[in-house]
This record gives sequence, structure tokens and C-alpha cells, in this order.
Amino acid sequence: MLVAFVGFKISTKTYLFFSQRPKPNQLNTLTMDHIRTEFITEAIKKNEVVRFAKFGDGEYACCLGQQGQNCDGDVYFPELSNALKEAFIILAQTPNTYLGEWREKVPHEFYANLFFTRTGKDPELIPWADYHLLLRSSHQHDVEDFRRAHEKHMYNFVEAIRNSPRKKIYVCNQQNARLCQVFEAEHIEIPENCWVLKYQQVFEQIVKACTPDAIVLFSGGLCSKVAIADLARHAPTVTCLDIGSSFDCLARGTPSRAYQFHFFEEVDYYAGLLPQNWLVTTPGR
Repeated sequence: MLVAFVGFKISTKTYLFFSQRPKPNQLNTLTMDHIRTEFITEAIKKNEVVRFAKFGDGEYACCLGQQGQNCDGDVYFPELSNALKEAFIILAQTPNTYLGEWREKVPHEFYANLFFTRTGKDPELIPWADYHLLLRSSHQHDVEDFRRAHEKHMYNFVEAIRNSPRKKIYVCNQQNARLCQVFEAEHIEIPENCWVLKYQQVFEQIVKACTPDAIVLFSGGLCSKVAIADLARHAPTVTCLDIGSSFDCLARGTPSRAYQFHFFEEVDYYAGLLPQNWLVTTPGR
């Protein structure tokens, strides 16, 4: 049974397609200080399995059972709250998997308590990594991240995905779909928000599109974590990366988060990977 509350079950035939392949090499579970963008990039270059899922303020609010929605309009449904907590427990115990931690004490304590209560294990075993692992942060976020943002870490990450012989799939809404040209990925479209309401339909598309060694990128808010956990259990040789809003500005022409660089700064940074007509085909340009 998948963690999703929709009751969707993967077929035995599809499960065997993935599970009969050789098991992925386990990457070392390192401390947060050692899990940097370069770590993920090298895993992609070496064709190793790696997963990254971000648990931010929206995921935390939903897990708490709060009412409302996150900044992208994803509603905090009670069923989604349960699915997110289950996804966290699964991913926290899955090899080759790292979880982006929101940098606040209260959420940290919440997830530590959830992990201990559900598993009886030491919360120190949770494979936390920097929440902003796969994005470029402006000076409004962190001085060290701002310095690293001007180095080629994220450029190399995108280039590694682009050049990988593995099949790439990008799960995102229509606003970000043009990034498939950059990643050289197949697009699986989701609504702008609340794609949890179409989870069964979308997840079926993802599974059908996957090859055993596929790389699946997610820009899908809260429900991305549920899908990554489902794929970790039922397609363990597939790499899943939660890139969230990292490339929103590059795709749409305007920042969607305060920490993002401006459009022309993003275009200048990723220039060597963009189609020649990127500027003129950007909405509003």
C-alpha cells in the first residue's frame, strides 16, 4: 500500500519491473555539513541513487493539522497531513535519502518527536540536510549560501542532470514546464496547487514514465514528498529530487520567493545551459 491516502496501489507487474533490478549502491549517511550540492551532483554523475525531499514551514504546518494553505496555495487537508507524516517516517529510514530541514527549533523538535514516537529510534539518525541544498540563495538568506551561489555548484548540478544518459522526468505545473528544455526532461504536468486531489492520476503517469534508473525532479509543493516516499518504496532504483521553487524565476521571469535572484542574474548564471531564445520566450519579456 502506498502512503498516499487515495488508496492507489501499484501493480505487481510494475513493481517487479523495478525491484528485480540490482539494488542501488548505498551512499554514506553523512552529517548536514557534508551534504552539499556537490554531493548530489557527484551521485548523478556516478549514476547512483539519491533522494532529496524538503520539509519546510508549509509541510510543518500541514503536519500539525493547521487550517489554511501554504504560499503556493496548497491546502492543508487532514488526509495530506497524515500522508506527509507517513512520508517523513519512510524517507527518514530510506537509504540514499536526505531531508531538507527548515532552520527553526520548533519544527526540528516536532520531527524529532514524531520520528522517535513512530520508530523508537534516536532522532539523530534522521538524515537532515540543508533546506536550501538545491537552490541559489541571495544575500537575504545566508551569507555563506550567498557566497556559494556565485560559484558553479548549481550550474554543475543542472549540467549533470542534463548530460546524464538516464531518463529525466520533471513533475511541475505549466509555468515551469519550459525548464524541461534545460533539463532535457519529459514533462508530467500537475495543477498549480493542490495536485494531491489528482494524486492517483499523476502518480500513475510518473510510474509509467519511469525507467529503472530514471531521475525524477519535483516542483510540486507539499504532495511531492508523498510521491517521493511512494517511489522510494516501490521504485527503489529511481532518483528523486525535490527542487521546489529553485528555478521559478528562471522559468517565469520573476522571483516567487524573497531569497531568489532576479531574472537576469539567473539567466547570466545559467547562460551556458539555456536555449538561445530563452529571453524572448520568457513570459512578460
